[in-house]
Amino acid sequence: MANLTYKISLFTESILGMETYLIGVIEVNPKEILDEGIRKELIKLIHKTLDMCLIFRKGTFEEYEQKLTNLAANLEGFKKAVECIQDFISSYGLKAFSEEFDRLITCYIDMEETAFLTNKLEYEELYYDEDIPMPDK
Repeated sequence: MANLTYKISLFTESILGMETYLIGVIEVNPKEILDEGIRKELIKLIHKTLDMCLIFRKGTFEEYEQKLTNLAANLEGFKKAVECIQDFISSYGLKAFSEEFDRLITCYIDMEETAFLTNKLEYEELYYDEDIPMPDK
């Protein structure tokens, strides 16, 4: 983990050293691009982990409890990783984790509500953010 943290620090040091510049009439801020990229990857990883861990079939209570324990461990690992690199990227990593996790859970709840009320499962319009879209299956 220390090696990966070091690589991240080198990468972000060069990005954060760049200044805002113009491409035509579009202003490009490297720090915003870095933050959006981290959020995109974070939401993809959380989505993948939730989909992988939250598949329940008939089983015992202990099996359900074990799945939820594994999910909690995975999410805690993401939080710790983001917490470790937030100083290097000069960003609020835990805030980004919390916001993206909340957005994903809210989207899941709305999907269930929509499916229950209309018998359709569409989430393209729910919590759509052009910069950080919800991941596809």
